[in-house]
Amino acid sequence: MQRTSVLMAGLTSLLLGCSLGGGDGEITDASCGADELSGTVGERIQDLAAASFTAEVTRFINPGDAVTSDIRPERLNIVLDAEGRVVEVYCG
Repeated sequence: MQRTSVLMAGLTSLLLGCSLGGGDGEITDASCGADELSGTVGERIQDLAAASFTAEVTRFINPGDAVTSDIRPERLNIVLDAEGRVVEVYCG
């Protein structure tokens, strides 16, 4: 039983280190390109359909969506309101 606890603690530490991306773990809006999209707040997502997102991973978050709390600096998060307008863009 104790061996399993030690193994789980080690795996958890390893996974946390990977999820923070190493270094000091600080995430900026430049980490995923969110800084380049800050001007899209208030625009309809349909109007941005032809836009190219430079992020490795892009996640669209609609009202009421369940969102994981894992931290991925390379992931661009685009939060939308009920009308499909961009409310916020951020990395993580």
